[in-house]
Amino acid sequence: MSSKRLIINMVSNIVSFIVSMGISFFLTPYIINTVGKEAYGFVGLANNFVSYAGLITLALNSLAKRFITIKIHQNDFEGANKYFTSVTIANIITSVLMMIPAIIIVSNMNKIINVPFEILNDVQILWALVFLNFLIGLITSTYNVITFATNRLDLSAIRSIQSNILKVIILVALFSIFTPNVWYLGLAALICNLFIFRTNINYKRKLLPQLSIKLIYFDAKVIQELLLSGIWSVITKLGQILSDGLDLLITNIFINASAMGTLSVAKTLPSAISSLLVTTSGIFLPQLTIYYAKGEIDKLVEELKKSMKISGLFTIIIMSAMVVLGYSFYSLWVPGQDIILIQTLSVITILTVIVSGVVSTLFGVYTIVNKLKVNSYVILFQGILNAAIVFLLLKTTNLGIIAVAGVSSITATIRNLTFVPIYTSKCLGVSKKTFYPTIIRYIISSIITIIGDFIISYNIDKSTWFGLICSGIVCVVFASILNYFLFLNKKERKFIIKKLVTIIK
Repeated sequence: MSSKRLIINMVSNIVSFIVSMGISFFLTPYIINTVGKEAYGFVGLANNFVSYAGLITLALNSLAKRFITIKIHQNDFEGANKYFTSVTIANIITSVLMMIPAIIIVSNMNKIINVPFEILNDVQILWALVFLNFLIGLITSTYNVITFATNRLDLSAIRSIQSNILKVIILVALFSIFTPNVWYLGLAALICNLFIFRTNINYKRKLLPQLSIKLIYFDAKVIQELLLSGIWSVITKLGQILSDGLDLLITNIFINASAMGTLSVAKTLPSAISSLLVTTSGIFLPQLTIYYAKGEIDKLVEELKKSMKISGLFTIIIMSAMVVLGYSFYSLWVPGQDIILIQTLSVITILTVIVSGVVSTLFGVYTIVNKLKVNSYVILFQGILNAAIVFLLLKTTNLGIIAVAGVSSITATIRNLTFVPIYTSKCLGVSKKTFYPTIIRYIISSIITIIGDFIISYNIDKSTWFGLICSGIVCVVFASILNYFLFLNKKERKFIIKKLVTIIK
């Protein structure tokens, strides 16, 4: 990846992340106050149900981006068009068929989950819109390959910023003009999804006009190939759902809707960090795929190490501040809630990032090299073990949602420390120790940064937004300076200074 393209992609995606988090920061407490914590919890649960439905389509779509990108960079546009057309047509057929179970679930919602009677109709409309958004997104998903295959993630970031601004405008208008309802969130998401599809069409025309959807390109063998390769992605996703994708559903069924709302709020900061990880690690995936397509494994490994450092650096800075300042943040953000419980759940979930923050880019290697089988089995085993332990703890202890949030953090940390770096090395044919120096350095830096943030912010009054923001700035500056010397080596420090000088000039 050229340095210029790296910087452009990095800056644009981080700006997109900040805009998204800023919008969530202002909208979430307002929505909770207007529609209630219980109703807000069903937004996250609806998205979880969509992820369950996504299992049906994952086998076909998980590797489509990978195969299309490789064909393009091998100058085989006829092959790329076969994948592009075949997947799109198959998704259209699947979406039509999936409308039936979606209608059944929405119609019988109160028989499936616990929904307070007074908000049942609103939640049903919300879920109907969320499911419709999912089906439309499935039909249009192949167009997401355009910015990926051309390594123009800056364009997708700009589109994301525009989409988030559009979302704010829609929600502010709806909540201001009409009686507040939770289903406005589903409507806004649907409109934004259609906007994204429209911009993707424009990107295709400008960046990859060679791609087209024509019946002549439809090939059943392509579908078969994708399904056989993608079945392992389904198993992987199933394991992930069993690990942490059932947390809100389990809380709703085995505890109550109020506890589900609390957990949904508590996952705000951890979700923000997860979004940051996806943002920073995803920047490198197009170039990693291109290196693999060209057989340049040494460059791929070098790029992986660079991505681990960059993703890790951003994660350390943000994660440490969230751990230290989380209680004050939630106290100001959602006053009146059980702040101690919310912060406890938040920290339990965030601590998983002490490992995943640096290995997140490695997850993409299995897809790039199309070796998903072993990883799928490991994640499935983790998911089954996680679900079994959670159910056992719910029946035999009073831990409640602490068990729901905590078990997945522990099992994920163990997997990320052992299996992920070792199996990634095996897939690339390098030493099993290749990625451990970076991981160990990252963990040590994270612990030292959290302690340092706590010490320097201890005497700062954080009972007001001004004080909290000042504390946050102090923590971020401290963590940035500390990890510039502690986490990065001499070569990496020179690289960053050089790039900063380039940007300034």
